[in-house]
Amino acid sequence: MMAGKELQGIHMADNWTSYMAAVEGALRGAGLWDEETFKLMGITGMGFQFIVHKTCCPSSVTVYDWLDEHMTMMDRIGVHSQQAMAWLGMNTFGLAQRDALAAIKGSIDRGMAVIVWAPTPILEFGLITGYDDGDAAFTVEQPHDWRNTSSVG
Repeated sequence: MMAGKELQGIHMADNWTSYMAAVEGALRGAGLWDEETFKLMGITGMGFQFIVHKTCCPSSVTVYDWLDEHMTMMDRIGVHSQQAMAWLGMNTFGLAQRDALAAIKGSIDRGMAVIVWAPTPILEFGLITGYDDGDAAFTVEQPHDWRNTSSVG
């Protein structure tokens, strides 16, 4: 028997940081957040994460300790989070991959989308909103491309 599940109505929020766009989308989809985005940015601490000088490289806004900071941000709002890190070539990669797949499917089965780094060629955070064991595939929601918006004027 093939297994799978697809969460409906879960989308990345509009945010300048793809991590918080994914967090907000996952929390709203699970019914755990219904406040304004600025409040989420404030109480998690993400809104105060960076001080960037105008001559710094644009990518400097993502130069921080993701592993520690993201878990701390979620803890501030009472949301338990887990992280899985493994690199191809590690002796334990297969075990880490198996555990991550089980955790992702379990979260989706409980109605909670999963935040994931670089699920598509866009190197940003995204959401896994479903899985299909028959096709060995995940359904992914990626960030909106804010660079492709047109301005008025």
